Formats: sequence, C-alpha cells, structure tokens
Amino acid sequence: MPSRNEENDELLNLLREVFDESNVKKEWDVATDSEDAYTRNLYVPRIDYAIRPFNISSNPKQMTEDLRRIYKSFLNHENLFSSMIEYAEYPENFNHNFEFNENPRCFVAIEVENKTTRKHRLGSIVNASAMGKVAIMVAKTSNVMKSFEKLLKYLNVFA
Repeated sequence: MPSRNEENDELLNLLREVFDESNVKKEWDVATDSEDAYTRNLYVPRIDYAIRPFNISSNPKQMTEDLRRIYKSFLNHENLFSSMIEYAEYPENFNHNFEFNENPRCFVAIEVENKTTRKHRLGSIVNASAMGKVAIMVAKTSNVMKSFEKLLKYLNVFA
C-alpha cells in the first residue's frame, strides 16, 4: 500500500503507469537488498525515483546484460527515451553524444531538484549518472534549470 506522501506524488504515479507499480521505487537506497559488494561500507546514495531492474545480485554480468536488453527494448518499441531526449532542454553548445552507463545500479535513476544548493545539484547529477543506465534530472523551477545548465556546461568541458 502506498504511503501518504506517495499517494499525492504525480511523478511517481505516472512512472508506475508506464513501468508498473512494482518496478518503481521512491527514495531508493542503492544498497537495499544488495547481494553484491555494494554495501553500507561504501557511500550509499538515495535516488529520488529508481526503476527496476536493480543491479544488486552477485552476478553483475547477467544483470548488466538484462539492463542493456531492457533499455534497447524501450528504445526500439516505446520510443520513450527518444522522445525525452528530443524534448529535453539542454544548454547551448551541449555535447549530445550520450554514452549510457555500462555498469548501472538500476535501469533509470531520476533526481528531482527544487531548493537545493548547486553543490547538492552537482551531487545529484553524479549520483543519477553513476547509478542509472539512464539518468534523468528534473528541475522544478527555472532557477534550478539555469543552475543545471551551468553545471552541465561545467561537466561538458571535461567530456
């Protein structure tokens, strides 16, 4: 049963419509149910929204193949990510040559930012990119969007 803060969560409800309720986790702790070496002995971020499958088994090669297969399925049949890329806002002169994470912890990692500092936003970008096969950043205000643009330009300098 959804918690009270999940009931009014429009994004969570939309994600669950697309990916099925059991495949979407809110505030997912990336070490939860871990069977591999990723335990509490390491830095453990909490992802705002994570979509299964989760790469938490002791057979990472198989999980990586499963994630790759699922990603290709969505690209080829649903055009979900193609549409998102088409409609996403990017800073001017941004490098659009995306390379997807080859060792993700989950299929999709989504971070939503509203009133955090640039330092926290940079951490959210890094966490989502490191944890998801696909990383999605959501800016809830125009100021946060401008901050993301500056951070992406900064990161793009090193790409």
